[in-house]
Amino acid sequence: QSLLSQYQSTDNTGNALGACGNQVHDSDFIVAVSDALYSLTIPDGNPNHASVCGRCIQVTGPGTPFRVTVQDRCGGCSFYGLDFTPSGFIQIGPLSKVGRGTRIHWLTVS
Repeated sequence: QSLLSQYQSTDNTGNALGACGNQVHDSDFIVAVSDALYSLTIPDGNPNHASVCGRCIQVTGPGTPFRVTVQDRCGGCSFYGLDFTPSGFIQIGPLSKVGRGTRIHWLTVS
């Protein structure tokens, strides 16, 4: 069980890199995990090598269940909080009804 951390538009045209070292876009089904959780998965000090990078997460909440891929870290998220791109966030529910504090469930899947 987790709390939805936030919706944060990156206003991204493809020129920014996520913590995993890949280009990220607002239209991608990607997610950032908390900085604390992300840091626990770095084996050698290089954030691009974090084992959480590329992991698929199944999200269940008020909306239809969906999957996103971890590509970034979130400095403002609680330990199990997630930060979605707009494409993922709207899968949880309408922007006017969903926000920080919305309960979701998530788990990593193959």
